[in-house]
Amino acid sequence: MLHNLMISFLIIILSFGFVVYDTAMVLAEEGDQKYYFALKANHIWFDGDVEELEKDVGGGLIFGATKDIYTCEFSYSYSEHNIINSSPTLTTELESLNLSIKVTPKSLLKKRCQPYGLIGYGITRLSVDDSFDLKYEGKGFHLGFGMNCKLSNKIGIDGSVAYYRYDISKVEIMEVGVPLDDVTLINTVASLGIKFYFK
Repeated sequence: MLHNLMISFLIIILSFGFVVYDTAMVLAEEGDQKYYFALKANHIWFDGDVEELEKDVGGGLIFGATKDIYTCEFSYSYSEHNIINSSPTLTTELESLNLSIKVTPKSLLKKRCQPYGLIGYGITRLSVDDSFDLKYEGKGFHLGFGMNCKLSNKIGIDGSVAYYRYDISKVEIMEVGVPLDDVTLINTVASLGIKFYFK
């Protein structure tokens, strides 16, 4: 169900972008500060030590502010994944809260489509739906690149690919916390979202 909703969301975003792209004028001046709210769809695949998880889609919310070449962004992401080879099939819930800094080359600030590099820090929680009520928690960094396309003064589309590496420092088993050492959760995330700008 969630998978179908995310696919539908991606199709709507792309369709909306193609319809608006050629008719919209980008009026923002260089140096203007803008805030934005965004909805995004994510495609996530995994590596690391925690669980063998199937790749799948998820979603998220973003709040950000941009000025000159810099953008600061807070994002919340949620997705569900099956554990590979589990019997019966177990499902996990992945949640993360991240702070990202994006940097766009100054020479491209007045262009409709602006590439950027990103780096950031965040926290994550992976909850396993089983009889032990497992919850893994950790902190880590991420980096990647993307493209922001301004469709108008109020609307934009943003796509990115980023590498996330979280060091899992604690696992809760039936609400009892146990410290962990040298355990990582690594995921690569391809995102596509729609931005709504406001002053």
